[in-house]
Amino acid sequence: MVKTNFTENFDVETIVGNSINAHGKILHPIVKISILRDNKLAVVGSWIVPIAFVVEEKGEKYVISLTDEKINQNKLLKMV
Repeated sequence: MVKTNFTENFDVETIVGNSINAHGKILHPIVKISILRDNKLAVVGSWIVPIAFVVEEKGEKYVISLTDEKINQNKLLKMV
């Protein structure tokens, strides 16, 4: 069995997707995009994982987590 350390070949970024207006609320999807490259050249695989929504309602913002992972709510609120 050959073991390879792929961590240096991963690019991971958290971004805000397109906003959704629904019933007086604005939903901002937060997704984590991971890209695995072969020696930083060719793309071997990619994943898009939704992690949270930032909801704007009546001038207030709050976060709804979509995973069991611990998230930094202040960081996500600042992204929107």
